[in-house]
Amino acid sequence: MMDAMLPSSEEELFLRESASNDAYTKGELQRVDAASITEPAKNLGDECSKRDEDSDESTLLDPASGTSASLQNTLEDLDEARRGIGDPDDPCPQRPRYCTGCSPLRIVMSPMAILVLGLVGMTYYAYVVETSDASILELLLFHVLIALLVGSYVQCVLIDPGTVPEAWHRAVSVSPERVKYKVCRHCSMYKPPRSHYDSITRRLVLNMDHFCPWMVNCVGFYNRKFFVLFLLWTTVACADFCLAMLARVGGQVGLLLVGAHGQVTMVRFMAFVVDAALGVAVVGFLGFHMKLVYYNQTTIESEETAFDLGWRRNVTSVLGPNPWLWFLPVYGSGPVGDGVHWPLR
Repeated sequence: MMDAMLPSSEEELFLRESASNDAYTKGELQRVDAASITEPAKNLGDECSKRDEDSDESTLLDPASGTSASLQNTLEDLDEARRGIGDPDDPCPQRPRYCTGCSPLRIVMSPMAILVLGLVGMTYYAYVVETSDASILELLLFHVLIALLVGSYVQCVLIDPGTVPEAWHRAVSVSPERVKYKVCRHCSMYKPPRSHYDSITRRLVLNMDHFCPWMVNCVGFYNRKFFVLFLLWTTVACADFCLAMLARVGGQVGLLLVGAHGQVTMVRFMAFVVDAALGVAVVGFLGFHMKLVYYNQTTIESEETAFDLGWRRNVTSVLGPNPWLWFLPVYGSGPVGDGVHWPLR
């Protein structure tokens, strides 16, 4: 029984050879695995050593400056980046942009523009159509006033009041003097002097005066001229219409209900009442804003005197440098300055 369980000499020799082959194969595999691990580790160590040597060389102190060469290179790169971005004190004028700063609230207020143009149309119809005895000279003057009024209104509605230039914001962000500028808590942009955040258009507006619902736009640096001109020409046009109507009825307003052919009409009477009321209201508003322009102030900073540089320089910062274009609803070369930098008195 025991002899049957013991292997024969041939079987014993076969088993020994198999065990030897397995051990050899296993050893070879172990050597291969060790080599595959050791070689990359050695290469990685050599590479790290080389990097350490390069780092040691790059962090040598510069005897002239007392700073490390790597730090000096970093500072030089930062200076070069600043030069590429620009300086916060560099002028940054912008070209006039139209139909920008749209928001849901502006869209809701857009019917106000239709209302304004509707009032102008009613006055135009009452004068040109209902007043048949108007002379050519009277009609010519009236058309000129209406053109100036409508042109000023359209320009103020469509022209962007101006916002913070991206280049100026980037220049301030890397400037060592950025601590002197405030950061807007709404849009996280640096605030130039005299700029304010408009909650309707949701932007930081340059030289912001106010948001005007009649204009469906914010009044700021680039469209303030046209707002003032709109007030001016509205006052003059209303006065011209009311005086022309009163001259025809001898001061008896009730006769405006009678048309040129004896028929009853409400258009001239309603236009007269509306224009008289608007003229009285707007003339006070016009006087207030002309005072602000004269002293280089805005509605927000009506008590500020630091920017008063004399009436002529104050006026050119709103109406532009060319006096021949001051009262025309054309942009020309725009207001003097860029809305970002403001000289002090």
